Amino acid sequence: MDERPVDVAIFPRPDLGHDEAIRLGEIIQTYLGETGNAECFWSAIARSGLADLLAGELPKPLGLAMASEYRTLRSMMGKESMSVSLQTVPSWLQKKYAPFSPHSRAVFLELAAAGEGQSLDESIRPLMDVLPRNLLDSVLVFALPRSKWVPRNER
Repeated sequence: MDERPVDVAIFPRPDLGHDEAIRLGEIIQTYLGETGNAECFWSAIARSGLADLLAGELPKPLGLAMASEYRTLRSMMGKESMSVSLQTVPSWLQKKYAPFSPHSRAVFLELAAAGEGQSLDESIRPLMDVLPRNLLDSVLVFALPRSKWVPRNER
């Protein structure tokens, strides 16, 4: 069985209010901690989207989040500071989020791999069970392998 993580994009409703954003952020944060998925929650893009919700805001547009993550990666590698934009983000980082527009506002999560004999749907069911549908626009799952994706609209 392929042990690659399951990538999930949680798109909040575009008109989400301050308190609703915080509530959704807290639910996602609690889920990650209770399921052990917090260990898979490594991406600065994912942390940024969740932090935005916890601050009562929609996640930053994906293009801005990617540019910010690339700046952080460059700094961690000791490379000199430079002006970073979506055009300067390397293709390997852009490919991971290729199915999405740079304007997408979502919390991107990397969850633990599906268990032996477990379908992709079964692996994300616990997350879907805790997400309040009235706060969501949609939830998309990147099917494995990462080069393909399957939308799952769970309104």
